Amino acid sequence: MPQSNSREQGSALLYVFIGLILFTGLVFTFSKSFQNSNDLSSPQQGKIAANDILSYTTDISQTVTKLITKGCSENDISFENPIVTGYTNPGAPVDKHCNVFAPEGGMMSWMKQPIGSNDGSDWIITDTSTETFDGTTAQLGTANAELILLLPFITNDVCDSINSQLGNPAVWESNGSHNLIKFTGTFETNAATTLNRGNLTPLISSGCFCDTAGVCTAASPRWFFSTLIVR
Repeated sequence: MPQSNSREQGSALLYVFIGLILFTGLVFTFSKSFQNSNDLSSPQQGKIAANDILSYTTDISQTVTKLITKGCSENDISFENPIVTGYTNPGAPVDKHCNVFAPEGGMMSWMKQPIGSNDGSDWIITDTSTETFDGTTAQLGTANAELILLLPFITNDVCDSINSQLGNPAVWESNGSHNLIKFTGTFETNAATTLNRGNLTPLISSGCFCDTAGVCTAASPRWFFSTLIVR
């Protein structure tokens, strides 16, 4: 009997040991799978992030258009939200029916950028003139500043996927000093705050560019932009 108990105890320990090995392997596999699902360093994951960025941009653009159609002027539009400060428009109607991120207005929610799509920088909603470098070959709209949405420092894979999905040419050098002042109802008149596409035409209203005046390299910072109001 003592030998039988010893064998049974040994078998039990063996089963426990095997179970621990299987459990550890399962945890490792799950951990790797989770990490891969949040890794946007690959072209496929970059495409997923690009889809999210473009979808959100479309929603904001359509919301701004809807508010203007309902009677809000472009100066009435407010991007005040509970997540990022600095967007309070003192000239917006007090009932908030022209606020993009208010239940009384556009009913949008401020979305954080997709995890891993950039360096963690927030969206920027600002006004900048979109034109060619010399400012005479082409303008998007008129010489007035456009209302644009920016997402700074996106990854190269996300940038390439955005331009590919939009049918844009390869990433280009901005050659400009685009405005980073948050929009609060007043459009800038400073001609120096331009978002250029070199001297290339046609101009595009949305895409990804190299934020550099020199030659774009793999190490150059990439920015996404989309025009919400053409002026």
